[in-house]
Amino acid sequence: MFTTPTVFILGAGASWHYGYPTGEGLVNKIIKKAELASTYFEYSMKAQSQELPEYIIKEINQSLSLEEQWKTAFELCNELKRGLETVKPLVIDYYLGWNEHLQSIGRLLIAWVIFECEKNYSELKGNINRRELLESSLFGQDHQRAKDCDVTKYDDDWYRFVLHKLAINCKSSNDLLKKNDVRFITFNYDVSLEIALSQGLKHIKQFTPEDVDKFLWNDRIRHIYGRVRKIPPIEMPHLNWVDQHVDLNKLGSGAHQQYQRTYREFLDGIYSASLEIRVIDPKDKKANEDVIAAAAEDIKHAKLVYILGYGFDENNSGRLELSESLYHQILTEKIFVFFTNFQDHNRVKKRASGLFLRNTEGFQLTQIETRAKGVYEMSVRNVYDALALDFESLEQNEKGNQ
Repeated sequence: MFTTPTVFILGAGASWHYGYPTGEGLVNKIIKKAELASTYFEYSMKAQSQELPEYIIKEINQSLSLEEQWKTAFELCNELKRGLETVKPLVIDYYLGWNEHLQSIGRLLIAWVIFECEKNYSELKGNINRRELLESSLFGQDHQRAKDCDVTKYDDDWYRFVLHKLAINCKSSNDLLKKNDVRFITFNYDVSLEIALSQGLKHIKQFTPEDVDKFLWNDRIRHIYGRVRKIPPIEMPHLNWVDQHVDLNKLGSGAHQQYQRTYREFLDGIYSASLEIRVIDPKDKKANEDVIAAAAEDIKHAKLVYILGYGFDENNSGRLELSESLYHQILTEKIFVFFTNFQDHNRVKKRASGLFLRNTEGFQLTQIETRAKGVYEMSVRNVYDALALDFESLEQNEKGNQ
């Protein structure tokens, strides 16, 4: 059990293990989806299709003619694609913040990518990023290795460590609710954590499904910038996945109408999910002010803080008030902070050191910085390996804080 107040702060690197892209990977996938969507919009414009998707009905000026509505959607897709290819932004959020008129189409395509990642993980039972790393390699032999890559063989499922900690030493179902003091704060849009914890805890018959639901759905997991869909239920909503690369020139006459209807239904499901997403923009983020404030309070009261797969973006850290909550000289009680810095990026190291120590020179000679009220440990491994190899066990960390 998490008897010591504990908070997990999760960045994109934490969800990477479950098949979701990090910043630049998401940008590249959105470029591909923009190309697919623009093909659909252009085709529908030329066909004068009456099958208008909700995205166009809600986001495009309805005073325009039918053709102009389709054309506008087509042009926005192309503009987003060209812009991302030209600017090559590090993360999609900032680009959409700089181009407010592209936010609705951007959110739609983000939701498309996230849903597809969830679908892939559900079908493959493993992390497709492992295969895609080989496919994107500069070396031909890696491309061949990608074809034989069994993604189920990698150690990626770090949620298992959390599940074990939640259940260990629980004597009754009620202990799950009353004795686990843990919160999860995520910057990710996906709901992989909710799915894993719900499914895992409900497979432990000591816990009643009712207690599992009470434990999880009482603001246990806070999505700072929204999420791709409402949860519960944890089951992925039905989407009629269309053939995204269909050759429209080879469709029969009757198949054209079916294609447009199916694509419209598909995009409607994606659009509905996209409405839960926020981007890094002052206007957009105000909608989540209560979530951000609650998350900042969680961190202030924590005695164990795990910061996993997080790049210490200055704006994100500022919103959570990390500099005020985790700076060693203003701590009133002992706190342990464990964070990952995969491959030892100097930029991440400097940002973390600036937050915790008020200087950028920490973690140079050692990966552990100890102060009177704060112990800060950095791992240069990925999230799974950091929890498995560097941060000892979650139990040991809790004992060290007592």
